[in-house]
Amino acid sequence: MINISPINKKTASFLFFLVTSFAAICQDANFSQFYANPLYLNPAFAGNNYCPKMNLNFKNQWTGLDGGYSTYSISYDKFEESVAGGIGALITHDKSGAGSLSTTTINLIYAYTLNINKNLSFKAGFQFGYFQNSIDWDNLKFADMYTTTPGISNATTESKIAATGKGIDIAAGGIFYNEFFFGGVSVHHLTEPEQYIFGDNDSKLNRKYSIHAGAKINVANSLGELTISPNLLIQKQGNFTQYNFGCYLDKGPFVIGAWYRWNDALIGSLGLIHNNFRIGYSFDYSIGKIGFNKPLVSHEISVSHKFKCKSKKTRKHRIAQCPEF
Repeated sequence: MINISPINKKTASFLFFLVTSFAAICQDANFSQFYANPLYLNPAFAGNNYCPKMNLNFKNQWTGLDGGYSTYSISYDKFEESVAGGIGALITHDKSGAGSLSTTTINLIYAYTLNINKNLSFKAGFQFGYFQNSIDWDNLKFADMYTTTPGISNATTESKIAATGKGIDIAAGGIFYNEFFFGGVSVHHLTEPEQYIFGDNDSKLNRKYSIHAGAKINVANSLGELTISPNLLIQKQGNFTQYNFGCYLDKGPFVIGAWYRWNDALIGSLGLIHNNFRIGYSFDYSIGKIGFNKPLVSHEISVSHKFKCKSKKTRKHRIAQCPEF
């Protein structure tokens, strides 16, 4: 805990409120291409593909606003015969309030795989993570920095505070799947860790509950093979509930998707697959009413690569046929 003088504490707490009141609109970073970042959605996805896989994700949320969100993510996972399941690592970094508030998380993941019968499998995932929140003091603005002329002309007299918060975070999830269908549940922030950086306020991070399901349907027509993948995602965190409905169409190396996030946004996505390399782009157009008079849009890019490896014949490994974008 950081001890600061009453005057500075009052000023800093006010500034912190300004930053976090904006960030509290969505307590966790939100990816529209959630299947392009599967470990972030559900730790049970670790090792879904037998061979190693790496994902890179970036989202710039609400570009119509000054000081929106920028979120970066990198993950790696593979199936490991010696532990009868998947192992993985996930790192995320999120900036909000024009970079004033940042959060970094590092997670290690294990997912046990069980073939229930010849048509159905189950994966149970467990995630152990460490997070750190921090404020960039040099990026904050104080009243004594302004004069009657536009812009900032003075240096603040406020004392600089090294404000950080850190802790342990735990998540778990499970997936049932076969060749055509998959459905899963995950719970993040099981221990509801404290998020405050300074002060004595109760600021627990609410548990996030996710339910997701989808199917893969192969259709043959005069143009050849076409894959249709309808999907559903429901997430709840505190008083915030989000419903996502959408569908992907796969044709050769191309993937297109359309989504509706209930009372919030319309989402379109494009993807390209070349051998073991995949790249996707999505565009969110906000239709929700969150108190701003300008259109809010978001851009997201995902890149993934599947590494080649030799699958052992001693164990049958079934893959959950979820989309890649």
